[in-house]
Amino acid sequence: MTVYRSIRIQLPDRPGSLSAITASLAAHGVDIVRLDVVSQEGQSAVDDLYLGAPSEDALDRAIRGFHSDVTAQPFSELLGD
Repeated sequence: MTVYRSIRIQLPDRPGSLSAITASLAAHGVDIVRLDVVSQEGQSAVDDLYLGAPSEDALDRAIRGFHSDVTAQPFSELLGD
């Protein structure tokens, strides 16, 4: 059964940053169901991702595979749930 999670990422606004994230997601079988660009200011961008994966573990491993200059927060932390 597919599990879903929404996360907000902050990443450097430079060529290749998003492709590094998608490569980590793909390597763990995680699908981007939806991507919304929240903001782009100066040297960084903020995007919201709605992800689908075969398991919670696959989601966690994919997110841990992001480069150190990328921050990721689940929406539950952003909303205080």
